[in-house]
Order: sequence, then C-alpha cells, then structure tokens
Amino acid sequence: MKLSTKGRYGTRFMVRLAMAGPEAVCTLRQIAEAEDISEKYLWQIARSLKDAGFIRAAPGAHGGYRLTRAPATLTLHDILRALEGEMAPVDCIGQPGCCGRSSDCAVRSVWAEVAEKVAAVLSGYTLEAMVERQRRLGASSTPDFSI
Repeated sequence: MKLSTKGRYGTRFMVRLAMAGPEAVCTLRQIAEAEDISEKYLWQIARSLKDAGFIRAAPGAHGGYRLTRAPATLTLHDILRALEGEMAPVDCIGQPGCCGRSSDCAVRSVWAEVAEKVAAVLSGYTLEAMVERQRRLGASSTPDFSI
C-alpha cells in the first residue's frame, strides 16, 4: 500500500495549519511556500479537506484557511480517508462484490487484517501529536504566518 502525493501533501498541509494555532488563518501561498508544494495542487487538496469538513475558507483580503476542529480530535486516519478514500491494500476489502472469489479466497482475510492494522496505527496519531512531533524536529520548520 502506497500513499499518493495528495495524501502525503494533505497531511503536511493539515500539520502546518494546526501549527499556526486555533484561530489562525493561513493562505495557500504561505503553506505552499513553507512546504514547497505547488499552490495550485494545494488548492485541490484544500478543496477535498474542506468538503470533508476539516477546514474552512475565510474570505477577504486577509482570508485563507483554518481548521474547523481541534487538532486533538482529528487523526491521520481521518485525514487520509478524506484524501485517499478507503485505505485497503486490495479492492475486495472495501468492495467484496468486485471479485467472484471473495468468499473463498484464503488470503482475503490477511488483506483485511492488514487494512485493520493500518487503520489502527493511523487512528492512533492525532493532528495534535503530529504538531508536537513537528515542533520537536526544530524551529526552522515553524514559519510565522502572521499577516
């Protein structure tokens, strides 16, 4: 199982937004520059996260994006499911009818277990924990988003 660029960049986007603080509004340009991600691609990611209800757009000259939930209530699993969809290693886990052998496949239960373990690990990491981890990595990774 491999995460797409959208999933990886989306988690970085959310960590940056959370690092800015609960009331902070950050522009896509600020985050794109801080994370070295295309602003255009980041806009697509922001749209998915907005549709999932994790962020809100603040319009106007000093507008940008902000979190709609406390970082302690969002997990990496939540974020990645919003960006990637189901996180199963094979299609038959999320869509049993896609394969005529699903009911008598010896390895399907192994793939289901893999999916459960991945979900459990990702659910164990909150956005708040990722912010703390990022801060421990150094001050150079914490840009000033003040306007």
